[in-house]
Amino acid sequence: MMASSVAVATAQVATLGFARQASRRCQPAKHMCVRHQLHNAQHFNRSLASTARGHGVASSRRNALKVVAKNPKHKFALLFDCDGVIVDSEELHRLAYNGAFNSFELSIEGKAVVWSAEYYEVLANTVGGGKPKMKYHFNTNMNPTGIIGGVWPEYVEKGIKMPAPTDDKAKAALVDALQDQKTELYKKIVEDLAVARPGVLALMDEAIAREDIAVGICSAATLAGFEKVVNSVVGKERLAKLDIILAGDQVGGIYLTQYI
Repeated sequence: MMASSVAVATAQVATLGFARQASRRCQPAKHMCVRHQLHNAQHFNRSLASTARGHGVASSRRNALKVVAKNPKHKFALLFDCDGVIVDSEELHRLAYNGAFNSFELSIEGKAVVWSAEYYEVLANTVGGGKPKMKYHFNTNMNPTGIIGGVWPEYVEKGIKMPAPTDDKAKAALVDALQDQKTELYKKIVEDLAVARPGVLALMDEAIAREDIAVGICSAATLAGFEKVVNSVVGKERLAKLDIILAGDQVGGIYLTQYI
């Protein structure tokens, strides 16, 4: 499924933040969509260079990150995130988390653990990543009385009622099991419910059609769930035309690793 090696922008980079804005307001057939991204590329390039310096990457005196395109025709790059950009997936993730909690019969003081839509919106904007979300929830939000370490749930494993974990190793093991179950449920939910956000695929197709733009999908999501989304929503024919496709557990620092 993975596309060929990345061909990267040299002087300017058009990124997701601009893609997200443009997809909301641009007509699919208009070239103005991609031009809007490129107009803003210089600002993003300065930001990327600043991040790169923190990783020990040299930049020019004008704070422009020096990279070399593998395809000399590519002058720009348009990178799409997956969750929230290609697919409005937060509700799908919430359903999958609650499904995993139900599978393990998580409960605290006899009450089932369920993340409401209102609560999950706040949680998703506070903590990134599935495992960190769960750890944050139990360590921080389930801590109404100031108990050190928060309040962790009881659960059922292989039909046996298990007490709430108390040490870090047991807590990590429970979170790992919940995340694995959540991922499997998420893949099933995606097949039934996931659709592309309006205008995103049209913008992607417009960029792919231009020889001077490298196009890719880079997500911090795990490969198992991410792959299911892009196969289902973006489609294998379109994916085959991309210059790069990367999930968060394939590499570290996905927005820098392949471009330096």
